[in-house]
Amino acid sequence: MAIRPTAAIGIDGGVSMARVDQNQRRRRGTGLIALDEDAAYGGYTLFAPLTGTGEVYLIDLRGEVVHRWNLPHRPGRHARILPNGNLAYSGVLPDEPALFPMWHKYRGGLMQEITPDGTVVREHRDPLQHHDAHHHGELAAVPLLVFALSSLAEATGQTILNSETVGRTPDPGRDVPRIVRADALVSLGSGIFGTSLMVTSAENIGIVRLTGVRSRFVTAAAGLLLVVCGLLGPLPRVLAAVPQPAVGAAGLVIYAVIAVMGFGMLSRTDLDHGTDGIVVALALVAGLLPIVAPQMYAGLPPWARTLFGSGVAAGVIAAVVLSAVFRVHGPREPAVTTPRGRGAPPAAGSR
Repeated sequence: MAIRPTAAIGIDGGVSMARVDQNQRRRRGTGLIALDEDAAYGGYTLFAPLTGTGEVYLIDLRGEVVHRWNLPHRPGRHARILPNGNLAYSGVLPDEPALFPMWHKYRGGLMQEITPDGTVVREHRDPLQHHDAHHHGELAAVPLLVFALSSLAEATGQTILNSETVGRTPDPGRDVPRIVRADALVSLGSGIFGTSLMVTSAENIGIVRLTGVRSRFVTAAAGLLLVVCGLLGPLPRVLAAVPQPAVGAAGLVIYAVIAVMGFGMLSRTDLDHGTDGIVVALALVAGLLPIVAPQMYAGLPPWARTLFGSGVAAGVIAAVVLSAVFRVHGPREPAVTTPRGRGAPPAAGSR
């Protein structure tokens, strides 16, 4: 019940101001307040109250509920309409064991695809799932495949550079599969323990080139130090006390060394003939566009923004596609012939 404004006589005989209702919902009102159809963007609003018990509303511009889902689980965080018209719903599994004291506020555990009539088409349950998990369509696998391809290309280049840095003859056919399998195994363990994935790191190559230290025992000792930092609270605070300008300067030097090493790899390719120079140039353009013009792909669908918004993925896609196109439809290099002259060996079949 709303509080009616009242007036009171003050000590000095004046009239005091009316009291203000402290409940904003009552003071401002609920529902549709005003509508300018000429200025409003056409469409509907999907509303899943977090404090509800599982109701999801589809509301039109006039504030009328045009469709409603009554679901048995309250929402974890979101609901959205999929391209096929079904509802993607993130729900909360009740009566699951708490992972930490505030887990009841942040838990999820239920991912569903539901038709307009309430039929559950697909469902995934995970009691360890956070409430902000999101649905991804089938096309979301495409960026993941591209990132996997770019990771393989990155691992190949870094394996070659690392071998050359330590004075070892590169053998990509032997070493790259081992590196990739090791990354995959460590990433699998990281997923089990809830940490980040592990990929081949280019920073190590720059550090080896700068310091000249090539011992694998140094790498093992660094890993042991990281474990100790995770177990001893004061030690990470000591490392965090290193001034940020010093850390940034070291990072700039390391990445500059990595860039120079990459230029060295490109210099071994004959870019003066054929289409290799065009492939390299356009791949660099595609890789730099997300950095120098981050809003360029803002109008594309989400899966395309994920795909082309990464410089590594965009560069790899451009390089692979252009190489394949030029290999099939590109100009043919003329055969190199050696003119016969004085002292030249006779041609085959001649006498």
